[in-house]
Amino acid sequence: MTFNQQPPNKIERLRREHNTLNKLWNLYHQKWTKLGEDLAIENDTATKNKLEKQIKDAKTELNDIEIQLSNIESMLPQRQITQSRDDAILQESSNREIPEIDQEIEQVKEELRKVRKRPRISNLWSYLKDLRIKVCTRKNRLIILFVLVLCSGGAVFLPYILINFNPDVCQLPAADVSNIDFSPDGKYLATASLDKTVRILKVSETITDQKTKLVVACQEHTESVVAVKFSPDREYLATATLDSAYLWKVNDNHGIITLSKIQDLSHVDTPPNNKLQYRNPVVAIDFSSQDGKYLATASADGKIKVWITKTTEAKVLPTPPGQAKAYIVSVSFSHDGNYIATTDVNEIANVWELKADDGTLTPRSLLSIPNVTDVAFNLKNKENNIYFATARADGTVQVRDISNLNQPIPSLNHNTYVVDVSFSPGGKFIAAIGLDKKVSVWDRETKNSAIPLLTQESLKKNTNVAAIAFSLDDEYLAVAHTDGKVSVWNTINRTEEDSLTPQVKGLVTLAFSSTTNGEYLLAMAGVDGQIEMKKFKRK
Repeated sequence: MTFNQQPPNKIERLRREHNTLNKLWNLYHQKWTKLGEDLAIENDTATKNKLEKQIKDAKTELNDIEIQLSNIESMLPQRQITQSRDDAILQESSNREIPEIDQEIEQVKEELRKVRKRPRISNLWSYLKDLRIKVCTRKNRLIILFVLVLCSGGAVFLPYILINFNPDVCQLPAADVSNIDFSPDGKYLATASLDKTVRILKVSETITDQKTKLVVACQEHTESVVAVKFSPDREYLATATLDSAYLWKVNDNHGIITLSKIQDLSHVDTPPNNKLQYRNPVVAIDFSSQDGKYLATASADGKIKVWITKTTEAKVLPTPPGQAKAYIVSVSFSHDGNYIATTDVNEIANVWELKADDGTLTPRSLLSIPNVTDVAFNLKNKENNIYFATARADGTVQVRDISNLNQPIPSLNHNTYVVDVSFSPGGKFIAAIGLDKKVSVWDRETKNSAIPLLTQESLKKNTNVAAIAFSLDDEYLAVAHTDGKVSVWNTINRTEEDSLTPQVKGLVTLAFSSTTNGEYLLAMAGVDGQIEMKKFKRK
């Protein structure tokens, strides 16, 4: 049996699909940016609501395409990836209108369908003919028949083989990183991965692919892990997965870390037609920051539960009147653990008070705010006041004192749709990231822009912002950019302290450790599962 040509090239097909998806991502990014610009100058309320809905839909498409691209990139050799999404941004034209972009989107979608369409195979012999396999002789036909019989037998036993073949995923490098969290003492870093694992790394200033001795513990889950969080005393670890959430006891025996499962914190629905119970994905988790007494879990169906950590007793937060449950985007505790805030995919923020006058856990809805994309409470500050920040679709950030929620402090203006807001740990600064991929930083007391993070020169280099992180004493601000670089700013003298190019692929998140011997560690995580750490000295 001889072959005159190779079977269809899978690598070539994947490469073409990757390039076509990049085109599609580029077009949706153009549409997303253009809609954000239109929203910033629009005054009509009805038109603004329509634009906000279109922005949300475009963002959903971008996220879906990014997932598809990441899956393909994991199967392609690096040299086969001819165009990155960062390259695509550089090709954008700001003069195009939405209908023109939509028309090209449909054309590229049709192109993508053709790329993905596989050739029809009418029968085995025509397929062999397409491969130009010479099967004319009786001997070759007998050989092929024998191979087919063997393959048929293998197909019968294949399910049994797959069920019983279960390699230990913890013995392999992490396939990706979706979330990270330092232990409060700064000694360990927990990572969450879509490969269904949570790994605990011993902190060290090194690059690791998470298969070295730095991994001191690994816990496999039944589904992909999307979030991980240490309790403030490092006694517990909470994990959120696509089918549940879990509370673990962190056991430290002279540096030997093990995790013992305490409770399955599942969000289970029982359909009225008596079908099997459905376990909802848990998409956000948070410990009360001061004492870790409470743990909040939020699921994709809009249900929020507050658990008493010691007893795992839970209370479900009541849905405010007139609202429908919706996918929860973020959840945040006040530093004293008495209040909790959430925002959902419908851009509605809700604030609850957790304790009744007698000190029992009795959740009570306080306030609902529309057109909010993200929420954040400040951590403990010198005045011990509780502030609550909301990122808004109109391009502003509002800050409220918890004692007077109905009277927001004058708004901070970012000028375009805001997608993320956070307080610095020390409470001195408020940071916001907008749809335009810029970051604004304000001094909470003066309300003035504090740090000139993105100058015109840096914008020319396409240093769009992907994520930010403050050091715990507010001294440093790290900014990750979509070109793979990380800028570290000194907030005291308002200058760039360092410019880093970590050897990780696709930066997804940043985190600073607590101070140890006058030093911090900045962890930078990529979609390829790698972690890089950089040491900074406290000034």
